[in-house]
Amino acid sequence: MDINDFLTPVALEKKDSFFIPEESSFISSIKVNTSNSPIDDLEGIQIAILGIPESRSSYNKGSEKAPDAIRNKLYQLRFTSKNKNRKVIFDLGNLRPGNSFTDSYFGLKEVLTYLLDRNITTILLGGTQDLTIGGVMTLNALNLPVNLTTIDSKIDYNQNNETPKSTNYLAELIENEKYTLKDYSNIGHQIYLNDSDILEKLYQHQYDCIRLGEAKNKMLELEPILRETTFLSFDISSIKQGDAPGNYNPSPNGFFADEACLLSRFAGLSESLKLFGFFEINPDYDINNQTSHLAAQAIWYFIDGFLNKYNEFPEENNENYKKFIVEISSLSDPIIFYKSQKSNRWWMNTKNSYNQGKIIACSYKDYQTACKNDIPSKWLKFSS
Repeated sequence: MDINDFLTPVALEKKDSFFIPEESSFISSIKVNTSNSPIDDLEGIQIAILGIPESRSSYNKGSEKAPDAIRNKLYQLRFTSKNKNRKVIFDLGNLRPGNSFTDSYFGLKEVLTYLLDRNITTILLGGTQDLTIGGVMTLNALNLPVNLTTIDSKIDYNQNNETPKSTNYLAELIENEKYTLKDYSNIGHQIYLNDSDILEKLYQHQYDCIRLGEAKNKMLELEPILRETTFLSFDISSIKQGDAPGNYNPSPNGFFADEACLLSRFAGLSESLKLFGFFEINPDYDINNQTSHLAAQAIWYFIDGFLNKYNEFPEENNENYKKFIVEISSLSDPIIFYKSQKSNRWWMNTKNSYNQGKIIACSYKDYQTACKNDIPSKWLKFSS
């Protein structure tokens, strides 16, 4: 297929001035699909940027303008890589909207399949968060594991079919058998915005739902979740209104801007992650382009993490890892922990008397829990 058939080239007006030398800017250090220079070769590309101007299944009309608003700010940041001459990022432009919003999901699936077949990680600039469906469709079609993580103040799961899909897409992904989720987590929900019955349903599925206050108190412990994630779907409403006003339904509470950037960098460091989407930004509600600027900086941190990732995974008899064997009285087999000498990150083996288990990402706190003769909750979840 010709990927250009699915895309609209980037058509931003050139800025009269940059706040940094233009030769040091992001736009000068990447490849861009323009009308004069269409996509012809993706050899050597590691990251693609794809805008999705779609809001037809949402009350958040105007969010289709977000991709170019984010680009406008992203292009003016300094490029993150020390080697600016090796262009590994390609801004593909915007996905052409389908005849309906569901057609856009399938168009997105075609483009993402083309990219993932070439091992290219993709940054999605929404648009509304129901576009997550198109990403999950792609991973399922390619038989790739779907460890979906959302960062959202309100979990978009509503069994009322009359509501727009952008507020209900998780119900489809979880309840519809045509989709397969290996795991799901939400980070940062605000309890007064969510239905307790829905939260209980997710807990019964053994899905992690981490409240905002809990998440803010243990930011470093969120890294293992993002290390295992294959698709991170980031809703701008998870960030407090004072830091990100450009949203249809903002909240005075939420993550701070620097916390959003930290979470984005954790995602970039993940060896598992294939898709990173930023959704629900609405320039019509923004103040001085503050929200688009924050999204651009969060994406910068994601790319910085990606280009500096450790590419590590513990193996037996590997001197780059320290091995800790912890006996727990209620378990017949010890839990084996691994600590990287390079990054100080932790993993543990979920092996037990019933199965061989696997090595999963964990935190130092999980190791401390085991040392107190308690079984870490993450071990219980993944050892069954």
